Amino acid sequence: MNTGHALAAYLGYYKQYPTINEAMEDASVRADVTKALHESGRVLIEKYGWSAEEHGAYIEKIIQRFTNSAITDEVTRVARSPIRKLGANDRLVSPASQYYNLFDEIPQGLVKGIAALLLFDYKEDIEAVKLQKTIYERGIEEALLQYAQLSADHPLALAIKEQVDVLKK
Repeated sequence: MNTGHALAAYLGYYKQYPTINEAMEDASVRADVTKALHESGRVLIEKYGWSAEEHGAYIEKIIQRFTNSAITDEVTRVARSPIRKLGANDRLVSPASQYYNLFDEIPQGLVKGIAALLLFDYKEDIEAVKLQKTIYERGIEEALLQYAQLSADHPLALAIKEQVDVLKK
């Protein structure tokens, strides 16, 4: 659930939605979050033998929770601490790396979420300010190396950088 919640927050912030449920009403955000959850789920199914059917039902339950208008959660609250969430062993880079290592494919949904995280520039979040300063002064490649332990030539880093460029357009 943490992966999906974070992705909804970063993609929602990117699209300027104030809350998770409003972001998830956007068909493209919902599709991106769902795609990333299926990617991270594929890792769990492969590694731990989970049932694909049960995990699919779990994803639907999570998506319904995120779209529940009775639960208003601000994207800036959920997105806070982006440096921690960019960590190699945290909710975004870890499943993306595991997916790449297991299937030798780029997990495009997770990559898009990580790219949106790199664009999170909320001025009231100390980590967001620090991350943006690192990116401004040393580039995305250095930020990915420093915070996610992804070298500039790693296929995931290359895909993330490319997706950041797409989102900036």
